[in-house]
Amino acid sequence: MTDNITPEPPAREVSGPGKQKKGVFAHLPKAKGLIETEVVNEMTCGYCLALDPRIVSFRPQPCTFDMSTGRAYPTKKELFSLFKGTGHSPIPYTPDFEAKTKNNRRVFFEVKHMFFLKRNADTLLLPECFQEFGCRLVVVTNELLNKALEHNLRVLRSYYGQAPTPETLQKLAATPDKKIRLQELSGVVGIPDDEIMRAVLSGQLSVDLRAARIGRMSLATVVGQDKSHLEILPL
Repeated sequence: MTDNITPEPPAREVSGPGKQKKGVFAHLPKAKGLIETEVVNEMTCGYCLALDPRIVSFRPQPCTFDMSTGRAYPTKKELFSLFKGTGHSPIPYTPDFEAKTKNNRRVFFEVKHMFFLKRNADTLLLPECFQEFGCRLVVVTNELLNKALEHNLRVLRSYYGQAPTPETLQKLAATPDKKIRLQELSGVVGIPDDEIMRAVLSGQLSVDLRAARIGRMSLATVVGQDKSHLEILPL
């Protein structure tokens, strides 16, 4: 479940496509309360962060930067209030996510569709700008966050915090072929489908989550204890 039932206030209001007050909602591990994003791709990024073993916590719409100075403010509203009547015109920008890693790094994420980037190429300059601010920002596109990944992360999320049984671990350890179809694990080895999902999430089995929807023909690798297949985003 979540760390706290109360979500952290966003730095700016979330609106759906066409500026409508309609977003995408989910309770995700490592985030506080019910989080909201503008579009599905952004929420898929949230799922990536939630299941990534390198991430300790994350939040959407974490703060607003004044791109003319590199300073961050709690909200977009506060940024404009502070400089009202001063002659300074802030250039506001709010990242989609901020994540904190196990090694105490802060990484910001901006999620954009390739269609948008082709018409707004300046967005690709954000990582360079943030580097000048002493920060790390990654632009994530729909090419990485494909439909197969979206589906698979949603399936795995329901097994978060559930470990495979000792019996499952014994069967995996005794499996002679380290690369095996899920249908063989289920039908021949005798591991229930739910246990297979728990094994994938816990790092006992590795599956390419972007290749296709997880199904009986999916090829898995028995890895013992390796969650690198859940490390989707560049950090």
